[in-house]
Amino acid sequence: MIGNILRDFGKKNRTVSLVVLFTLSSIIAPLSTVPAQTVDRIVAVINGNKIITQYDLNQKMQPLLARYEGQELTVAQKKQLLDTKKQLLDSMVNDYLLTSEAKALGLSVTQSELENQINQIKNSNGITEEILEEQLRLQKMTRAQYEENLKDSILRHRLLSLMVGRKVVVTDQEIQDYYKAHTKDYAQDKQVHLELLLLPLSVDAMAVRKELIDGKLTFEQAIKKYATKQTAAMCGDMGKLDWNELSPDWKAPLEDLKAGDVSVPFPLSGQNALLKLISATSSEVKPLSEVHDAIYESISKPKFEKLYDDYLAKLRNKAIIDIKL
Repeated sequence: MIGNILRDFGKKNRTVSLVVLFTLSSIIAPLSTVPAQTVDRIVAVINGNKIITQYDLNQKMQPLLARYEGQELTVAQKKQLLDTKKQLLDSMVNDYLLTSEAKALGLSVTQSELENQINQIKNSNGITEEILEEQLRLQKMTRAQYEENLKDSILRHRLLSLMVGRKVVVTDQEIQDYYKAHTKDYAQDKQVHLELLLLPLSVDAMAVRKELIDGKLTFEQAIKKYATKQTAAMCGDMGKLDWNELSPDWKAPLEDLKAGDVSVPFPLSGQNALLKLISATSSEVKPLSEVHDAIYESISKPKFEKLYDDYLAKLRNKAIIDIKL
């Protein structure tokens, strides 16, 4: 969903997905039943015309409130809920300011764009139209209300892309410097590709090893010939394994092997085990080309957050906000 909303802008500016992290939660949060509220009061007034009520706030709080349903809250829990309410109310005020600014700048969302977005939400969450309608019914939300909320969210994303995201600049030099400073974070562990053979204690494991080394038996043939029915399924190709994750019991017999070599026998699960080293890759640092995008995101995130905070502060400073919570 995030990538699709900003795809065109992102291709030109490489603005990170942080653009949408601040405004998307209200439409992709888990849908849950919101009970009717009998007590209501005004908790915020914005610019004298936008009113947020206790009911509006409780709707947003419902997933958290549901966790405490039927419980006697402690003093600490009550404080936590109050702090969360204040933070959520602040977020609702921010959403309103961003949406209003987007509309003031003439940004809009077509019906076709809205329908495409709804289809993407359904596909990414694996739900049908019927399930979506049922969830809206449980939330006591009409389809028109849902579409209006979604449209406002898209407007906020576009506003942040234009007014914040486009100002995020990350140079190639910054990426190279970050890569050099965090080289150890991009180290790729040594990997070994192994085959395993488990032999009953009654079988001469060294003799079997010699047969394998001399080419008289393949590993597959040795498994059929020597492994028991209980252990046969555990034998064979083990795939590529990270060296650091191997047991010391495995590392010791593998230490000096070259590709194609067979280890000396060692005890494993009440059997004698032989390992064949198919291949090994040494520890190496991933090239910059492989981690370039991840580094870009790491550098972009704090830059975006700073610009976002500054932009939002300007919107709040020129607004008249009366919080009554």
